[in-house]
Amino acid sequence: MMTSAVVNTDNNSIIFYIDASDDGLLVVSPPKSVQEGIFMVLVDGEESNDVEIDGNTVTVMFPAGTKEIEIIGTYVIPEFGTIAAMILAVAIISIIVISSKSRLGIMPRY
Repeated sequence: MMTSAVVNTDNNSIIFYIDASDDGLLVVSPPKSVQEGIFMVLVDGEESNDVEIDGNTVTVMFPAGTKEIEIIGTYVIPEFGTIAAMILAVAIISIIVISSKSRLGIMPRY
């Protein structure tokens, strides 16, 4: 579950703070007016290899226990307000919930 999201203008990044009790998937598509040129994703401060970057859409697989996911781009707009962050948070949480529920239905039970 995502607890908060903040913009770090020093690193041109958006940081998502999460409380992951299970492995999960985070899909983020920040508008180009907010962040562009995404080139690196850090999971708990370490560069992640379980990332797919397609234009401005980032898909990050993360393990249980993850606390922080940072998406770094070439620039980030500091006017990324609280309401916009909350809308983004709700959208991401919805994607995580939907993907986790659909994964359960697809995975065979042994």
